[in-house]
Amino acid sequence: MTTVLKSARRCGQRQTRCRKSTRGAHAWGAHLRPFDAAIAYGRTETAFASDFDQSNIGASYKFGSVKAMGLYHMAKFGVIKQRTMLIGAITTFGQSEIRASYIVNDRSGGAAGSGFANGDDSRLMALGYVLNLSKRTALHGTASRITNDGAARAVVGGFPNNPALTGMLGGRPRAASKWAFRTGFKARSGPGGHLSARALLQKRNATVSAKIRAYS
Repeated sequence: MTTVLKSARRCGQRQTRCRKSTRGAHAWGAHLRPFDAAIAYGRTETAFASDFDQSNIGASYKFGSVKAMGLYHMAKFGVIKQRTMLIGAITTFGQSEIRASYIVNDRSGGAAGSGFANGDDSRLMALGYVLNLSKRTALHGTASRITNDGAARAVVGGFPNNPALTGMLGGRPRAASKWAFRTGFKARSGPGGHLSARALLQKRNATVSAKIRAYS
């Protein structure tokens, strides 16, 4: 669903209204500078009695050098629900950016001790810095911390209650930091302004191979 929402926003950058859809998913977006918004819905059929439904709505507003944003996301599987609320901001000055966000996960409907029962909630705070060295190259880092309630086992960059985390006790805080270098290369277009298949492949490979990440 995140992919669908991003697609709607990209489509809306050149239009005041936009709609994109794939099988089982629909998204609508609008871009009216300095306001940007999108809404999306998707359903995944399963072999169980219930399907997996997701829906979200997000918006951002830019005033001066500050861009504020918010997102509301709902995921539902039978009686189990997870609501996610996000607020964040990006401040730009010179070649630098400071990014901050606060996320709340509200879970309900699951069995006691499952990590999805009432009260098994999580909160995440993150602060990041980006130094843009050029239009396509940047150094960036992020520090974040998660606070878990009840039996919640959410981790930074992971999925709550992952089988690999069965040894982790519920309700424990988690923290992580990430520092990375990213860059990409723009492929030149051929006659008529169209990119050849070879150029597109070279562009993709160059971007992927140039990413260097370090986690602590």
